[in-house]
Amino acid sequence: MTIEATFRRLMEPIEEFDAEQRRAVEKGLSEDDLAMFDLLKKEDLGKAARERVKQASRDLLALIRSRLKELDRFWEKEQTRA
Repeated sequence: MTIEATFRRLMEPIEEFDAEQRRAVEKGLSEDDLAMFDLLKKEDLGKAARERVKQASRDLLALIRSRLKELDRFWEKEQTRA
């Protein structure tokens, strides 16, 4: 009985997810990663190619985020004003 109750408690948050959140969980990606993955994927990818695209989407999104952090309020920096 305890195992069943624990399993039900674990499944509750998943049942509250919308369809896109479920897809992200199923693929092991964040929602942002899933969006990038969807942009990069092709329907005829094999499993190995799909994993490479997943990793590329994660890397690309991380790079974009790091670059955006560098640009945070760039217009206020002294170097930019000069």
